[in-house]
Amino acid sequence: MNYYQPTNINELVQSLKTKTGNTFFAAGCTDFLVQRYGKPWYADGIISLNEVDFLKKIKKKPGCISIGAACTHTQIEENAEIQKIFPALTAACGNIGSKQIRNRGTIGGNLMNASPAADLFPVILALHGNVVLMNSNRGFRKLPADDFVTGSGTTALAADEVLTAVELPRKDHNSISAFGKIGAQYHVTIAKISLSVSLTLTDRKITDSCVVLGAVGEKACISYHASDVLLNHNLHKNLSAAFCDVLMEEVERMIPGRASVRYKKYAVQGLGMDVMDELIKEIPV
Repeated sequence: MNYYQPTNINELVQSLKTKTGNTFFAAGCTDFLVQRYGKPWYADGIISLNEVDFLKKIKKKPGCISIGAACTHTQIEENAEIQKIFPALTAACGNIGSKQIRNRGTIGGNLMNASPAADLFPVILALHGNVVLMNSNRGFRKLPADDFVTGSGTTALAADEVLTAVELPRKDHNSISAFGKIGAQYHVTIAKISLSVSLTLTDRKITDSCVVLGAVGEKACISYHASDVLLNHNLHKNLSAAFCDVLMEEVERMIPGRASVRYKKYAVQGLGMDVMDELIKEIPV
C-alpha cells in the first residue's frame, strides 16, 4: 500500500496523478476507521489531506464563504462569521458526535461519506451550497451540493478528483437559518431524522424558503411542499401547525410502508416546532 502525504496544492495534484482505483482520501478518519474496525480490508493507497494548508481555511470570497474540505467541525462551529450568517451550520457542527469527534472530523469527510443520516449535507443543501472539486490537471469544477451526493454512500466525485471546498452563498442580513435533529439520545447521537431550514425575510414576511429533511430517504432532500407553505407568510408561531402538518405528509410520501414511518412522522412534528422556534429567535430586530 502506498501512503501519500501532500503538503501543498502541487503535491496534492501529483498524488491525484498517481492515484489508482482502490485509493482512499483520509482526513479526520472518524468514519473511515469505524467502518473498517475489526474487518480485513485492503487499499492500493491512502492520500492524507491533513497537511494541505489551503484545504484547512475558511475564507470570504466575492458572494460566498469558502470552507476548506479539511476544516474540522469545531473550527467551523467556532468561526465568528459562520455563527453570524449561517447559524444552522453552527448548530449542526456543534451537535456532531462528541467533542473529540468534532475536533477531528471534517466537513469534506462528512460529505464524502454520504451517509443518509449525515448532519452537514442537509444544512449545506438548505443554504444552497456548492462543492468545489479539483482534478489531476489542477482543473476545478463546481457542483450544487444536491448533485454531488447521489445516494447512500455515493457521490459524483470522478476517479482523479478531490473535494477541496464547500461554498455557501452569502445572504443579506434578513436571511436566517436553523437546524435540528432527533436521535436515540440527546448528545453524541446519529440522527434518526433531521430538519434544516433557511429563510429570507422582507418586513418579517418570508420571501424565500428552503426546507430540507435528512435521515429519511437515501439522501437528504428538499421538501418543496414545506418550503411553499412558508412563502408569503409572516414568520410567527401560528405558522408552525401548518408547517408541521406538511412535514408529516412529506415523511409518509418519502418512505411509504417503511417500519419507521410512524415514528418519523410524529418525530418530525416536534422537530418542526423546535426549528420554527429557533427561526423566530433569529428574526432580525
